[in-house]
Amino acid sequence: MLVGRGDPVPGSVRVEMRRMRRLGGAALVSLVIHVGLLLLLGSVDPPERAPRRAVTSKPLAVDIVTTPPVLTPPPLPRQPAPSASTPRPKGKRVRKTPAGDGLVAAPSPAPPDAPDTGAAPETTASPPDAPRRPQQLHVGAESLPSFLVPGGAPLAGPRTPSGRTLRPGDPAPSREQLAAQEEAIVAGRVEEFIVDNQAQLRVANGLIDPYFSRLREALEKGLEDAPVFPGTSLVNQAGTAWASRASSFGAAGNPGDGPPPKAPTTTEQLYDLQQRAGDDSMERPRLLAQAGQELQHLATGGGSKLVVTLELTQEVDGTLRDAKLISLSGNPAYDAYVLNAIPASLAKLAAPPAGARGVRADGIHTLWAVEGRVVYLRKLKELKGQDAWYIAATSAAGILAGRFEETTGEIEVIDFRNPRFVCRSHLLRVY
Repeated sequence: MLVGRGDPVPGSVRVEMRRMRRLGGAALVSLVIHVGLLLLLGSVDPPERAPRRAVTSKPLAVDIVTTPPVLTPPPLPRQPAPSASTPRPKGKRVRKTPAGDGLVAAPSPAPPDAPDTGAAPETTASPPDAPRRPQQLHVGAESLPSFLVPGGAPLAGPRTPSGRTLRPGDPAPSREQLAAQEEAIVAGRVEEFIVDNQAQLRVANGLIDPYFSRLREALEKGLEDAPVFPGTSLVNQAGTAWASRASSFGAAGNPGDGPPPKAPTTTEQLYDLQQRAGDDSMERPRLLAQAGQELQHLATGGGSKLVVTLELTQEVDGTLRDAKLISLSGNPAYDAYVLNAIPASLAKLAAPPAGARGVRADGIHTLWAVEGRVVYLRKLKELKGQDAWYIAATSAAGILAGRFEETTGEIEVIDFRNPRFVCRSHLLRVY
């Protein structure tokens, strides 16, 4: 709205004009204050800084005093003298005495300060800073040798030389000597490869005597009624069986270990019927059949297995000379059980015939793989009256499964209440 020179000024305009005058006055006062502060600060002289001190470096003298450490050997545990009533510990390696009067365990090295008195020595307390000895294994560790137990004594016997030490002033080997040593090493390795390959082909092609089949049966006979070892529970076996079949299915599209069978399985037959009918009437029988196959796989030992590699050395007449483990299964109790059962297994075995293939003039040298696994099968004739409720419950749940042995006519059913540990031996090489 325009206001003329003679017209009266409205009230709102007058209020706005007063506000502008107040703001202008405040801005003027602020400007004067800031100018005064700037003039005041400009008239004050800054304080003088203290002069820096000159840095003088002095050499630092360091004295290094080396004190040789005082080595105190740990106190050796004193062992009581052996008596007639004390049983001798079982060893891992089985050897024959020079006199040929039976198999005895290899003696362990005696401590150098063993007392000769028959009385038991007094027990002395070890100092607090003495190293603690590792605990022994729970099951079967008493039959393991000391060099297989963590913290035990080293392997006895002469060590294989791995080289020689050159000292100042020693003559260095010439190039011809180094070449000859390398040639001997390579020739030895090639010879080992050839001998090992021939031993494997000798077994694969059946160029051995039937004596080795009887030897395998004797080993399995001696490993019967094995206990269920720790770490082979039903939950562990089920998880391992499922994981192995899932891994095989993901890799090759087949849950089995080998190629797919030529004849279709029960599950595949029911699936084909379901596809032909065009409905889901066969879905439940197919799922039950598949569950039965999985239970059958688990019950027949489809879970984890324990495998050891065993090397046997025998005389020409079959008498055991030496037995040792080449590779362990990871379960010390199973390893000890297999090795301790070898002498008794071969004790009643007849000698091989003269001129048998695989038997050399210096004896018999073989390599075996002993495989153990848990099975949950039980013969139907072994079930008793109190087991009727188990058969009825599994039948009602639709999980009753088993197998029929055509050669003997025996029927085996799955019984998860009574696991059994079964060992099988496989001949790998005959040297």
